[in-house]
Amino acid sequence: MLLRASCWVPLALACFLSQTVSITAARAAASPSGRTVTAVASGSWTDTKVWGGSLPASGDNVVIPSSRSVTYNSNSQINLHTLSVFGSLKFSTQSSTYLGVGLLKIGDNATVDKTASCNGSEPTKATSGSLNIGLPGAPLPAGVTATIKLVAYSDFSSSDAPGIIVCGGRLDLHGQPLKKTWTRLSGNAVVGNTKVTVVDDISDWKVGDSIIVVGVNNGKSGFASDPSSLRYGGTTTEQRTISAISGKTITLSSALSYDHSGLSGYYPEVANLTRNIVVQSADTSSTAARGHTMYHAYSSGSIEYARFDGLGKEGNIGRYPIHLHMVNDTMRGFYITGNAVTNGGFKFITIHDTDYALVRDNVGYKTNAAGFFLEDGSEVYNLLDHNLAVNAFNGTAASKESLSYLSGEGFGFWWANGRNALINNQSAENDAFGYLFDIEPVTYYYDQTFSGPTALTAPVLNSTGSEVPTLVNSLPLLRFEGNSCHNEHRWCSQFYGGNWTLSRPGQIKKFTAWSIHYPFSIGSNGMLIDTVTSTNSNYGFEVMYEYALNNQQYTRDLTFKNMTISNTGNAMKTFASGPNVTFQNLNIQSAYAPDTFFTPPTGNYEISGSSVVISGFKQNYTGSYINPTSGSAGGSYSGPIIINDYYGPGQAAKVVYSDLVSSQKDGLSYAHDSKIGNNNVSVAHTTNATLNVANPIDDLPPSSAITNLGANPSQVQLGSGGSLTLRGFSIDNGTISSVTVNGVAASPLVSDYSQWQVTLNGLPAGSYTVTASARDAAGNVEANPHVLKLKLLAPK
Repeated sequence: MLLRASCWVPLALACFLSQTVSITAARAAASPSGRTVTAVASGSWTDTKVWGGSLPASGDNVVIPSSRSVTYNSNSQINLHTLSVFGSLKFSTQSSTYLGVGLLKIGDNATVDKTASCNGSEPTKATSGSLNIGLPGAPLPAGVTATIKLVAYSDFSSSDAPGIIVCGGRLDLHGQPLKKTWTRLSGNAVVGNTKVTVVDDISDWKVGDSIIVVGVNNGKSGFASDPSSLRYGGTTTEQRTISAISGKTITLSSALSYDHSGLSGYYPEVANLTRNIVVQSADTSSTAARGHTMYHAYSSGSIEYARFDGLGKEGNIGRYPIHLHMVNDTMRGFYITGNAVTNGGFKFITIHDTDYALVRDNVGYKTNAAGFFLEDGSEVYNLLDHNLAVNAFNGTAASKESLSYLSGEGFGFWWANGRNALINNQSAENDAFGYLFDIEPVTYYYDQTFSGPTALTAPVLNSTGSEVPTLVNSLPLLRFEGNSCHNEHRWCSQFYGGNWTLSRPGQIKKFTAWSIHYPFSIGSNGMLIDTVTSTNSNYGFEVMYEYALNNQQYTRDLTFKNMTISNTGNAMKTFASGPNVTFQNLNIQSAYAPDTFFTPPTGNYEISGSSVVISGFKQNYTGSYINPTSGSAGGSYSGPIIINDYYGPGQAAKVVYSDLVSSQKDGLSYAHDSKIGNNNVSVAHTTNATLNVANPIDDLPPSSAITNLGANPSQVQLGSGGSLTLRGFSIDNGTISSVTVNGVAASPLVSDYSQWQVTLNGLPAGSYTVTASARDAAGNVEANPHVLKLKLLAPK
């Protein structure tokens, strides 16, 4: 395992401080007192004996040494200048608490510096220092709240503080769990409604909770008529307070101002934003005053069911509401679960040069630039499962992002390395894209500057646990399944820049887009797209150019299976494809303005063979569907469309541009067919074409992580009979057949082992090593299993 020195080479803070945006605070920042108060004994925060006589006050610098353990039980509205935790700080579980602080640093055995760094370099080992509000399996009780408010001070770098910085220490935030952090309406909700009904059990949602009802009015016509940002008006997502609950019906604090109507089987989301742990900025009136949180390498802990409100510094690289920063695999099994990230300034959750993290059941509502963000293409084996991204607005990218082509247009989910899994996520009402997978040539990558566009190469952890420079566009999508989106301002999804093959394709499965302008776009070679549905949209899908460095190349080697397009304008916006594009079971229903399957290239391109083969085609509307605006192909285009079984079993229709009929030399008779296309295309009766489809080879081992103990647990209390229950996730590009922990079979909590559990019994107290490993249906066994070395404590 290699740790990248900050930004490829030891530039330490330079990669952040030289790339930030300077913004003056709108309000006067607080001033420090200049006093340092150190805990001289263990005990309660409000006990003067702990501090040698007087309690910490606003503006103070507070230090908890490694030999001290302090219980935080204060609800006093004081705001510390800095808090350095090298010992233990545990928040009370008996009474509600408030902590105001400018910079909170955990670990590293050194005082906080004003640029929020770990003393100018990345940690190289775990250090003492822990802060917990609840623990894994023992959350902060219902009815008890904990608030950490991040306060701007006049002497801090406005680009870097206020913030919470974990430098090899441990930060645990565990709020009261919810059965569902978000659900869906069971039917339409319209203007004036004061009640909404949802589909899931919300018996643990409470009167007084803050919720959102996700908007639906900016999809089909949004970008076409108004390309401006939703940030400045136009979003129809509404925030309300629960005034009563009866079963699955919620009474709202005030009536809805907009319609929230869906389609049969497709209705918008309702999300709960209230948590009993809150980390927030004291002042959100300026970027300079906003806070952020950051975990560095060798840190530990986990975050669940907390709210992060008003955090993130727009245009400042590395300053996000929740940020795993260049930890590689040193925090394997870290989980971010059930949180609400709201009113952000810059992104929701950022996974940067980090591997084996779990991001599940989170709600992101309102931020700028991007939402769930995997930053630079080096991240692998992370699982993003069942998250909701709403209102990621067009914003300001950092003055020098880690990748030269990054922008801040407003993405629900953004990533550039296929070796991650995104499953069951939902995106809606974001400015640019719901999902953007984007690999482009770079002119710089951190400190490396290139003379011209260069293929992205990053240090990537391989399946055996070694980090090696890797051409990122060669790594196919590991798993993208069960995701959906609706009412994005522009695109639902785009998959751009991958260079894969039909034997090792990038795979998309069970994807749904509804009520949107542009649902689905492919700009990667070698993909298997299985069971995609687009409904009530202006376009069905687009196959676009794939830019290979400076050369435009048509996307090739695509297999579409079980694709349904209904109630749609142009079924295909632009179909500019290379060879070996196959549709199996293509069902186009009620398309009201059918466009062409292919468009002529704008240059001299040679595309040989059968560009498109369609098998199992259904057309459930009246009118033709291949309607180019010109009969001239242009360039040297020679790829026809073959529609298998169009004239009966084994009898196909071959469709070409009209001006290419004379060059076919195939002995077939061509004529216009008004059921297929306009006069710009000609059709011949021929035999079925052979399907050249994706046939994936699974030679990649699965990957796993134990998650329920948090990252890097040190000691664990055994249950009765010496029992230890472990939970985790496993992901693969195929089917996982089993997971074992120390030889004991784990039980899947869902069918695909993305959640599993196992209980080991009869364990003695003392040192103990746990090894979790998965096996897939192809026989591949995990080459780099998750190994934890624990100190087991005897049962109580």
